[in-house]
Amino acid sequence: MFKLLLVFCVVSAAVAAPVNNGGSCIPDDAKKVLGKLTKDQQIEVRGIYQKALAPNSRMTKVDAMEKFHEFTAKLSPEMQLKIGKLVPTEIPEVPKNLSPAATELATKIREIKGNIFNTMAEDKKQISDLMNNADPAVVAELKTVKTGKCAYLMA
Repeated sequence: MFKLLLVFCVVSAAVAAPVNNGGSCIPDDAKKVLGKLTKDQQIEVRGIYQKALAPNSRMTKVDAMEKFHEFTAKLSPEMQLKIGKLVPTEIPEVPKNLSPAATELATKIREIKGNIFNTMAEDKKQISDLMNNADPAVVAELKTVKTGKCAYLMA
């Protein structure tokens, strides 16, 4: 289930973003694979992504994953395999080198991101609330930690 959630997020973000956006957090191999989708397929994925991220969306991450699974089931086995290899199978672990306060905040954020029954808007609000109530130095510490190309903290 985590893998499907992460694949959905990476694929949708990659399709929604310009393929050659050098400053993006989207892995280069994802851009290459997703560039091979037809325009109609890109539009379909973008639609799922936009519905999931709409501010008043009631689409939970489970709903979005189901829609994405329906989409990928229509693709060739080769493309399904390529998309399936794009992302890790779980949410990144909390980095070990953080201060105790940053570790606590990162753990709470990881728990929110792992709740597949939330909507994306609920995730964003809950994480935003945590950040707004946290010590600014702790927030700054989390923003400097990277996992791959992306900051650990992506609210």
